[in-house]
Amino acid sequence: MPRYYAQIDDNNKVIQVIVAGENTKAELIDSGKLGDASKWIECEKKYTKGLGKQAGKGSTYDHQKAKFIGIKPHDSWVLNADDEWEAPISKRAGQEFYDWNETLQKFEPVDKTKTVKEA
Repeated sequence: MPRYYAQIDDNNKVIQVIVAGENTKAELIDSGKLGDASKWIECEKKYTKGLGKQAGKGSTYDHQKAKFIGIKPHDSWVLNADDEWEAPISKRAGQEFYDWNETLQKFEPVDKTKTVKEA
């Protein structure tokens, strides 16, 4: 069964994520053929809230919590207690489609009837 591994740099930023079988892991990662074996962290294919085991290029690995932290989406957002990025204000109830406007520091509704090209 394939497994997923993230390579991190000296600042714990994810450089790349690869899929490897058990033999590939032993031959390439554990042997050091892909660099320092301690810089490879096994991760999950899918995101599971609270576990933080899904890695993506640019995300950060927190060794103390043994989890990956996603990329900060906007400068004003902060990490909450669940290690999820949170806007400085909450979006309005019932507001399904929205974008964060960093300049105005608010959520703005998106017209869901428009196509991607029109938006």
